[in-house]
Amino acid sequence: MDVLQLRDALPFAPETVGTFSCHGLEPGPEPGAPQGKINQDRGCVAYPFAGSHHQMLFAVYDGHGPHGDKVSNFAALSIAERLESHPRLAAEPARALKEVCVAVDQALPKEGIDARASGTTAIMCLCRKDPETGGTRLYVGNVGDSRAVLASTRGKGFVATNLSEDQKPDKPSEMQRIKAAGGHVEAASFGGVARVWTSSALMMPGLAMGRSIGDHMVGKLGVIAEPEVTVHDVREGDAFMILASDGVWEFLDSQPAVDIVAGSVGSSATAACRVLINEAQTKWREEEGDYRDDVTALIVRFDALWEPPQPKSPVEQLRETLATHHARVMSLFTAWDERKEGMLDCEEFVSALALIIPEAAHEAMRALFEEIDVAERGKLSIDVIGAHLKP
Repeated sequence: MDVLQLRDALPFAPETVGTFSCHGLEPGPEPGAPQGKINQDRGCVAYPFAGSHHQMLFAVYDGHGPHGDKVSNFAALSIAERLESHPRLAAEPARALKEVCVAVDQALPKEGIDARASGTTAIMCLCRKDPETGGTRLYVGNVGDSRAVLASTRGKGFVATNLSEDQKPDKPSEMQRIKAAGGHVEAASFGGVARVWTSSALMMPGLAMGRSIGDHMVGKLGVIAEPEVTVHDVREGDAFMILASDGVWEFLDSQPAVDIVAGSVGSSATAACRVLINEAQTKWREEEGDYRDDVTALIVRFDALWEPPQPKSPVEQLRETLATHHARVMSLFTAWDERKEGMLDCEEFVSALALIIPEAAHEAMRALFEEIDVAERGKLSIDVIGAHLKP
């Protein structure tokens, strides 16, 4: 069973940085009964980074192919590790990002990962604070068709600006490189997307992007692992950014995504992230029925990015964590109610929570129980607990 982390164990307050990932679906044996599939997306939030409290790394990886989960998992861990130790990170961060992605791509076979027809995208943002001016500079590296989007205030709303460009195979610069290397690009048709093939006979792999970490079957045919890197200095009015896999962008353009996030990001980036993912899931259901890609997003607010989180008491941290994962916690309480009374006593309450938040002090759990049990009956209705913890 996956465990939850308390607020103080996170590198950022959930109001400032939000993350969420949802596995995809594929048609089941009967229409209307889709089956879950392995989530091949991965994410990374690293702070402090490379030994500096003036530097942080955010990234989203979207794996694809038979071993896409292994490729994306290796990339998520290896890119952060290699980037931290890269000798040119301080002086030439763009160069470091490019060289690290290429090195990770080359390391896949050595790690025993079959990357011939499997790979991953990478959308990465190295954030760096100037200790003298206090300004923030973003180095955004992109491999494939995940995307980074900046949201800036304009009037009473927000305007979206892409910090990366999707590397579709029919993008002129990508197509030129692929064709020059002997690859074949089939243009999008009948509502489909452009794809890379090994020949005009449309032999494997039919890759829907011009760059990838992995996909070595077309590695010598112009599909490269080197990211495009853009640089942006955060200015007044820049409010937040979204990093997301194409599970978000397939049916949502950048501006609608920013508009969706804007409604709740002011109170919590984590809440906004869930709203965005839920909307993306709805779009997939409307457009594709029983099929859905993996959907992953990471939202970063700039207003409090470099401010240390305000400390909260153990009980406040516990309550906040339970509210964030309300549905999961309530399912756990229901399953823990062996007598089917719809009630839990204090020790049952503590024992259930200890399964998913082992780092939380039992004293804080008991204090929270007593806070809810205003009538001091020693037992609480699960419905009452749910109402008290509801976000």
